[in-house]
Amino acid sequence: SSTATDLPPAAPSTPDKDTKAKPSMEAMSTSSKAFQYGIVEVPYQDELKSIIEEIRFGVADVSMSSLPSDGLASYFNLQTKEGKQMCVMMSRQGFQVVGNSYDVRDIEDGQCYETVNALLDSLSPAYRRLFSEALTKKLQELEKEEQRPDEKATEQESSP
Repeated sequence: SSTATDLPPAAPSTPDKDTKAKPSMEAMSTSSKAFQYGIVEVPYQDELKSIIEEIRFGVADVSMSSLPSDGLASYFNLQTKEGKQMCVMMSRQGFQVVGNSYDVRDIEDGQCYETVNALLDSLSPAYRRLFSEALTKKLQELEKEEQRPDEKATEQESSP
């Protein structure tokens, strides 16, 4: 039979799940080790190209920046419908305005947004309106698609 002295000392008020979560937090650090764990599957520039196409409808201009991209960040330029130009950095932390004009990094402490939509929603009332209109249109199209199968449902109800 084992005694209390045979057991390893318990960590003070640290549940097991906290210690198990610690390595994954280390894996999410900004070190290059994070890439070994498969966290970044698509190069930022490839992901950025699809993001640019997704937001094109709601901005006056959007394109890749000439600022150098690396494994940690990529940059794109955009101009809101209100005429405000900016350079935006995309990284694992999210999207952050880093410049007050195209291809410039002159803002060090800009707010970081989880998605490009959140950034544009915050900075451009026109984008917010256009995004809402596009979303409403898509929902209406889905509603119409759901109403079409009603014809089949009435046929099934009338059959014995």
